[in-house]
Amino acid sequence: MGTRGPIDPQVLARLPRLRRYLAVRSVLAVAGAALVIGQSIGVASVLAVFFVDSPAAALSSAWVVPLLAVIVGRIVLAAVERWWNEHVLAALKADLRDQVAHSLLGRGFAHVHTVDGGTGAAKAGTLLTRGVDALDAYVVGGMGLMPAAAIVPTAVVATLFAVDWPSAIVVVIVLPIVPLLLALVGLHTKERSARQWSAMLRLGGQFLEAVSGLVTLRVLGRDRRTAARVREVAEDHRKASMSALRLAFLSSLVLETLTTLSVALIAVPVGFRLLDGAIGLSTGLAVLLLTPEAFRPLRMVGTQFHASEDGKVALRELTSLLDAPEQDPRPAVVTERSVLADVREHPIVLDDLAVGWPGAQQPVLSGVSLEFEPGGRYAVVGLSGAGKSTLLRTVAGLMSPVGGRVLVDGVDVSTVDPRQWRQVLGVVPQRPHLFGGTVLDNISIGWPQASAAQVWDALERAGAANVVSGLPEGLDTVLGENGVTLSAGERQRLAVARALVRDPAVLLLDEPTARLDGETEEGVLAAMDALAGTVIIVTHRPRVVEYADHVIVVEQGGARLAAVTA
Repeated sequence: MGTRGPIDPQVLARLPRLRRYLAVRSVLAVAGAALVIGQSIGVASVLAVFFVDSPAAALSSAWVVPLLAVIVGRIVLAAVERWWNEHVLAALKADLRDQVAHSLLGRGFAHVHTVDGGTGAAKAGTLLTRGVDALDAYVVGGMGLMPAAAIVPTAVVATLFAVDWPSAIVVVIVLPIVPLLLALVGLHTKERSARQWSAMLRLGGQFLEAVSGLVTLRVLGRDRRTAARVREVAEDHRKASMSALRLAFLSSLVLETLTTLSVALIAVPVGFRLLDGAIGLSTGLAVLLLTPEAFRPLRMVGTQFHASEDGKVALRELTSLLDAPEQDPRPAVVTERSVLADVREHPIVLDDLAVGWPGAQQPVLSGVSLEFEPGGRYAVVGLSGAGKSTLLRTVAGLMSPVGGRVLVDGVDVSTVDPRQWRQVLGVVPQRPHLFGGTVLDNISIGWPQASAAQVWDALERAGAANVVSGLPEGLDTVLGENGVTLSAGERQRLAVARALVRDPAVLLLDEPTARLDGETEEGVLAAMDALAGTVIIVTHRPRVVEYADHVIVVEQGGARLAAVTA
């Protein structure tokens, strides 16, 4: 996304709500200009009567009531403007977060974990928090001030020409210097803001990596070295931030000095002309009150300029994250059949499938041709790192194949709505994540309409009912982030229950019994056996292999049906 101009057309295309926001801000700017001009002329007229005649005459002046009305109008206008800013900002940030979340979820596992050299998760987290919040200054203090910066000075200068044209000419000569100065400052600010955000994203990535692997780092004795690296990146971020702030303060000082001198250029001649009687007191006061108002919107832009640039850089990073192409993308296959066939009646076919990580020279798996019959029980086995989990993620739609297709009744699942495909799936990853809500929220997250009875049934089948019964508030117990109060086996059973509650047509499990004892494992296998749909399990456990009626071996970059056990 380019950074040319204060209002970027690509930003308006990405966030169409901004058009209405700017239109309303333009209307408010017109109203604000009229009120500012009315207040300045009203105050000047009342003060002229006050000094020339008497205070009593000033209070009875015809300008008093209109002046009070204008002041009240400005107060109301400021309140409306503040409310409108808050309302639109909340909606804009929600829209942007939704776009990023849907984009990342739609692109899948591989894109999130490989974008920007593997720092995609940290970058997305930083941008979704600090990045989106930085839009406040860009939208309100940058784009939002542009209508007023264009309308108010124009209206004030036009009024000055009607009131005192010599003063208006001086303002017309001096006024363009302010945006010129801002443009010159912007050339330096853009680069420093980009460096600051780059340093922040690196810091976020380093910190997330350090926290995620803290236990491993301590066991290997590398925690001190990692801490030193985090301090080094934090220091880089501090220096980049201080450099940007130093430029911000210096440019603000120059801008304030320039506007003050500009007002002085008007005030001094007006004073001499008042002494000579060339202009009346009310005219002179009106000029002195109007001149700062011509510069005020530009001063506000200057005050918010650097924060606005930070928001612009953040929005550019967000847009690049949204628009980043998938590595090694396959061209979409156009088909008239966009409706997914019933997976309970038709097999899932892997047709010469090739799967790999973006940027890798060779695919992890290639030439994979398999068929998963409806209602079949499939155990996927192989050495660690052979590609078992990769195969499962591809069937789940979390990774896009670099070759071949996943078919249901001849329809490539990549050509149907991903949500339609995911609705028929139940997925239990190798390391399931539990969110920081209640047990009920976690189990029913994929099927919100599930009743408490259905949730308890899924917990019973997964062997997790006793776990939940032992919690202080049962289903209403709030779990810590990722279920920190539960053991690994308990988290695994809750994840299995979460998949079972939907009664999926296809159940995909990655090492579901790895952390379970033998008795619980038997219960989970019995629950899966009672499922009417297809079950595909990645496993190393002999008992799970015995349970399956088909065994698929993943080895040497391929996968084959090795045996039919029943």
